[in-house]
Amino acid sequence: MKINDTKSKTVISKNVNAVIILMIISALLVRPVKAQNISLQESNHELFALSNLAGLVRAETKDNPTNWIELGKSWRDIDGNVIEAHGGGILQVGDTYFWYGENHRLGFGNQTGISCYSSKDLYHWENEGIVLPKVSMPDMFRDSGVVERPKVLFNAGTGKYVMWMHLDAGNYTYACAGVAVADNPNGKFRFLRAFRPITFDYGERMNNPRLKRFAEKEKGNTYRDMTLFQDDDGKAYTIYSAEDNASIYISLLNQDYTDVAKPSIIGKTWTIAIPNRFREAPAVCKSNGKYYLFTSATTGWASNAASYAIADSILGHWEIIGNPCSGAGSEFTFQSQSAFILPAPGKNDGSFIFMADWWNSSALNKSTYIWLPFKIGRYGEVVIENYDKWSLGIFDANPSSLAAPVVRLADSKDKHIIKWNPVASAAGYRIFKNGKLNGFSCSTEYEVSGLVPGTNNLFSVVACNINGVTSHASNLVGIRNGEAHNILLSDVAEENYTQGWGVLTIDHTDNGGPIVIAGRIFKRGIGTHANSEILYNLGGLYKQFTSWIGRNTEMPDGKVQFRVYGDGRLLYLGSMMTGRTPAQYIEIPVSGVFELKLVVTDGGDGDAYDDASWAEACASY
Repeated sequence: MKINDTKSKTVISKNVNAVIILMIISALLVRPVKAQNISLQESNHELFALSNLAGLVRAETKDNPTNWIELGKSWRDIDGNVIEAHGGGILQVGDTYFWYGENHRLGFGNQTGISCYSSKDLYHWENEGIVLPKVSMPDMFRDSGVVERPKVLFNAGTGKYVMWMHLDAGNYTYACAGVAVADNPNGKFRFLRAFRPITFDYGERMNNPRLKRFAEKEKGNTYRDMTLFQDDDGKAYTIYSAEDNASIYISLLNQDYTDVAKPSIIGKTWTIAIPNRFREAPAVCKSNGKYYLFTSATTGWASNAASYAIADSILGHWEIIGNPCSGAGSEFTFQSQSAFILPAPGKNDGSFIFMADWWNSSALNKSTYIWLPFKIGRYGEVVIENYDKWSLGIFDANPSSLAAPVVRLADSKDKHIIKWNPVASAAGYRIFKNGKLNGFSCSTEYEVSGLVPGTNNLFSVVACNINGVTSHASNLVGIRNGEAHNILLSDVAEENYTQGWGVLTIDHTDNGGPIVIAGRIFKRGIGTHANSEILYNLGGLYKQFTSWIGRNTEMPDGKVQFRVYGDGRLLYLGSMMTGRTPAQYIEIPVSGVFELKLVVTDGGDGDAYDDASWAEACASY
């Protein structure tokens, strides 16, 4: 029956909703009562279908019928208001998820407090209000203080909900943990105290004058970005950045979760999981008996490359694996920073959601969220790809094989676009340029950019899904990017790069500042950090490479050395340079060179603060 009358549509919609609600109520009423000690996971599996349906009904009444998780957009609750839950985590209670996070509605410093939202399905969120108001905190944290990264666990022994957070005051020198408790998951939480959990003398660096302002010998080691983790046996742990962010600590909590286990004995009640690597934003999960720890580098609000480590025991040895993200933007974790790892509801072991924040440093209230699905493979492998729109059903499709796409070039005067046919059961597509992974798309087209002028490039596409099933590569399509001409390398895409800290940056140093070499300012160039290698495909078409080279003036101490390779042959070996060494201009013949490799080493004295720049780097035709 086709209905054209809007009022009739509304009546029918309400009647359908009423029937669905009655079905849910009936199902709950006739459902046999199970024992009180039913596991939380078992209960969630049984109730998820009903709770998901209830969520759909609520969503329709709020004019929000979509069941998708979308990235890069403003996330709103069921009343249409922007969700304020940054740096947060999720606690599952029965069939309800509670999402706690920083409220930046009033801007920097989390001036409001800790927000809480609830959901039955992870798509539609109801605002539970401010569960820990900023005004309830000690004076030093109320105005200019910082309340960050709240996480909550339920303690079955005490019946309390326990929140931990990072607290700071002034210029981030207070650096301590905060603990609060509540009788209900939606608060209100009562603040207990602020303290530094572990006191450990980590050696000579602790006496550095810059670090003495933290008074670690007197107050304990600093406590910043953090998370909580509750293991299968009920034991709980806090995982956090310590030693002024140099190392990641993991400590067992006491029985009521309001302090660390005492006495603190390294190797027994706590451990240094990642020493001296300057990591933050920890997030932890467990799968098939192994523990996984995700972190980011310490680049302030700027995004960087994620890394993950694996351990057989949470207080044991952690083996660093590398960046779990794959494809275009992976070196910046797709413009985000890790916050929490959530087991995908109702899915097989190894199914998780990577929860991250897309920070807007100039307006924190405009920061949004990036949630991405991933599966942990048989041997511990993790691949996080940039699905711009997805639902929980992405974990279910698991065909034994996928057909190979058929690729063609799209007609476009100003752009290079490749298109392909959709492949059944594929969740996304990996795009390869000259045999190397170049990008990822959930659609069936991809715009190619950053090609070196005059070079020939071959592209292919592989269909894939989240369960690790991939197709054969598609047919190859070739793209030639016009004719060769003089180029600044900062205007084209590198083929690949590695570096010792942070991420490769264009027209800035790797810490986000201007390119300044011994007081001389350069507007264009490539900022990197020793030890680094940057690869460019020149296609054998260019005659000369020129650049100003030097170390960033901001960090004058320490040494770096610049090198240039062409197709594996050393073409240039520079002298040692410090931040006081004037910028040097180099001219290197590169006729017939296909692969140009730019290298910066640490000069043999370690890579601490070894920012380096290739200013006005140019390939001449």
